[in-house]
Amino acid sequence: RRERQDKQKGGRRRRRPPAAEALREARAGGQVRAAPGHPWLAAAVAGGPGHVPARPAFAVDGKERKLAKAGGRKKVHLPAAVTHVPGIAIGQDKAAKSGKANEVTHFRPLLEPLPLQDVLVTADAMQTTRDNARWLTGHKHARYLAPVLGNQPGLYAALDALPWEDTPVAAATVDTARGPIETRTVRVLPVPEGLDYPYAQQAMLIERYVTARKNGCWVMRNCEAVLYLTSPAAEDASPGDLLAHVRGHWRVEHLHWLRSPGVPSVYRDVASGASRRAFATRLRGCGARCRCCSDARCRRTGCFVQQLWRDYPILINR
Repeated sequence: RRERQDKQKGGRRRRRPPAAEALREARAGGQVRAAPGHPWLAAAVAGGPGHVPARPAFAVDGKERKLAKAGGRKKVHLPAAVTHVPGIAIGQDKAAKSGKANEVTHFRPLLEPLPLQDVLVTADAMQTTRDNARWLTGHKHARYLAPVLGNQPGLYAALDALPWEDTPVAAATVDTARGPIETRTVRVLPVPEGLDYPYAQQAMLIERYVTARKNGCWVMRNCEAVLYLTSPAAEDASPGDLLAHVRGHWRVEHLHWLRSPGVPSVYRDVASGASRRAFATRLRGCGARCRCCSDARCRRTGCFVQQLWRDYPILINR
């Protein structure tokens, strides 16, 4: 097929860009970088993206249900809680009105029935509020990892004024397995004195650099930086753990909003106080997660229930 395409283009063959490993550079002192424009990293802090922290973590976010607008039906917005590993929806709620602004009022009702002691909870910037931080840490005895963006201008200015340029990179990951070359770095500092945010122990700066193929060559696609606040102290969470938790939060973006037909009997397998609709929604969508057809979903559901039974016995009837 490629030969036919080359003949149709007049014999010209599109130049293939070099492999990602060809862009790797090294310099004196043992420092390396994955691609031009990426930061130089010491070999001691650079690692792969496969690190799994010992502390369990839940991610909270909301999405509109797939095909919510089809057939003139109303939008259905579903805030959900998903485990970072292995990515199971353990709680889900339906927003009273469509729209992302309603997630704030559903944050506590969504997490209230869940066992959160010593669990790290991640969410987007909409949930970065003092009330949520105080409720998670004081009432549920959990930990939090919250991004700080422009919706908190005073808090953002206080963290942005910290000496990040003089702070070395504490941990980093380099990922070349998915096509683009991605480098993530984290710098960690103690929170400044007098910061008006309850139970905050550490401030973080996450930087992400992505180089991708375009028109036969590698180009820098984006470079972004995000500030975070977290409640675990330095001895309770290493920089590598914090970086893995930030990356693990994106599990919630994948499939918790999918719903598919089948598996009606899953309701009786879930404890009455553990949000039956949440588990049914997740287990119904497990076929899409495994890329299976509708006829295969029932077989996949049994594996999913066994995994829930083993890893989260408090949520399943025994």
